[in-house]
Amino acid sequence: MPTKDVREMTILEYIYAPITFSNIAARRGKRAYQYYDTPDGQDIWKKLWVSGKWSLGIGAFITTIDLRMYSNPKTILEGLNRAAYINIPIVSAFTTYTAITYAATSLRNKDDPINSLIGGMAAGSLLGYMFKAPIFIWPLAVMTGAFCCVRKDGFTKGYVMGDLNNVQRIYGNHRSPHHDSSLFPVGEKGWTTGA
Repeated sequence: MPTKDVREMTILEYIYAPITFSNIAARRGKRAYQYYDTPDGQDIWKKLWVSGKWSLGIGAFITTIDLRMYSNPKTILEGLNRAAYINIPIVSAFTTYTAITYAATSLRNKDDPINSLIGGMAAGSLLGYMFKAPIFIWPLAVMTGAFCCVRKDGFTKGYVMGDLNNVQRIYGNHRSPHHDSSLFPVGEKGWTTGA
């Protein structure tokens, strides 16, 4: 921490001053709120905030790929229109899942995977409707509902999807020297010309 007042420091002293602020040390060790930190019937605004952040991130990623590789808009207005066409349904589906799951938990007075199934089916049907694909409404509702139900059930039983720290590697990976990924096995080494 600088011993001088910041207003009395020269530019070089300010640049080379050690960066230690009290708020950084106070925040160290704390992590941000995550969706499953509290049960489903509580903290709706925090859950909506978390699901909104995730949906905006996913929507921005998909929008970037779509704008650069697929739709190629000619003007900024066309690009913004396409970004809204992609992002609004995704954000709506995530927040619908959160709100419907909260409502189902409040009505049923149980925190179980059925609430996530109900919320996932509502979000999937909304996605199918907003992307103007009525034939996909029912399959999307079933798939997202099943995914949300399995995810909630797995979380309550201690399994986290996508956690690669618990994967058992039996034979190593493709970079391991013990894994032969060649098309044909390597023959015997040390051959001679036979002379």
